[in-house]
Amino acid sequence: MDIYLLSCTKTKEKRRCSAKQMYSKSALFKLMWDYAETAKAKKIYILSAKYGVLSPDDLIDPYDMTLKTMSSKEKKVWAYDAYVNLTHRKVKRGDNIIFLAGEDYSKYLDIAFKKNDYKTIHPLKGLGMGKRMEFMKKELNSQTNDFKK
Repeated sequence: MDIYLLSCTKTKEKRRCSAKQMYSKSALFKLMWDYAETAKAKKIYILSAKYGVLSPDDLIDPYDMTLKTMSSKEKKVWAYDAYVNLTHRKVKRGDNIIFLAGEDYSKYLDIAFKKNDYKTIHPLKGLGMGKRMEFMKKELNSQTNDFKK
């Protein structure tokens, strides 16, 4: 089963709403979401600096927090908590864990998964935000063209 992990974004709604709605003002988040849906993701979770792992329908309040400003130790604790949360959500060995998140959100979480024999995939690894968006747009356009054939 393909499990997609999307990162939260700086651009957010200013009111309490579902996690998916919270970040949907962000062009990057919309691309990540569309990319995961087009790839026929079985599950999509959102990685939040404040809330940890979110299901798209989880109700959350706006916040201003990022892993970018956390120490390595804080990021490791966050990643461990996220890993435990995901395993409680029935993410299991044999699933493909696909990160659509920057290094701050994926580095230590990836280590936790690999230590426990999970397969992780990073289609956007090493790409800056502009290149990540360009890659996903290109992939989405390719998928759209395939559907038209």
